[in-house]
This record gives sequence, structure tokens and C-alpha cells, in this order.
Amino acid sequence: MEEELSGKSANQLWKESGTTLSFKDWIQREKEKGMLIPNKLVNDSIALIKSRVGIKDSDSSTVSLEQENSKTILGLNKLAIISSILIIGGALAYNFYKKRK
Repeated sequence: MEEELSGKSANQLWKESGTTLSFKDWIQREKEKGMLIPNKLVNDSIALIKSRVGIKDSDSSTVSLEQENSKTILGLNKLAIISSILIIGGALAYNFYKKRK
């Protein structure tokens, strides 16, 4: 089970710990203990990517995913599936008509 420490950088936490270990050794020890030290750059990058893609917090995303799923079949837009079926059906009907003639 990982415990997350938020609000401070790993460097700040290392300095506040008062340890005699080097930063690299301290980080490794914290990871082995199951502590998740957040990386501000990674968290900021993930937040930026989520905002660009349009992903919101997990609470509101379930509602939007349910709405999105009602517009799709097997992950594809209903309009795209219907138009594909019509095109394939038309091609098959045309082939059948040409062979019967």
C-alpha cells in the first residue's frame, strides 16, 4: 500500500527529514517503505495532458463516459456504423443485381 505525500517536493521532504543518507539513497528507502513521493513536473504534465484531452476529475468523468457510451456501439460512433452498413449493403445488393442480370 502506497502512501502519498503531497504539497512538498521530494527535495524539501529530504531536507526536512534530517537524514544523513544521500538524496538518492533516501528516495530509494522511501520507495521501499511504500511512500509515494510526488514529482511536481510529472503531476503538472499529466494535468496539462488531461486538460488538453478533455479528461476531468474521476467523479465527473464517469458521468461523461456514460453519456459517451450511449452514443457509441463497440466504441464506434453510431452514425459511422450505420453509414458503413448501408455502403456495404448497397455494394452487396449491386453485386447481386449484376449477377442476376
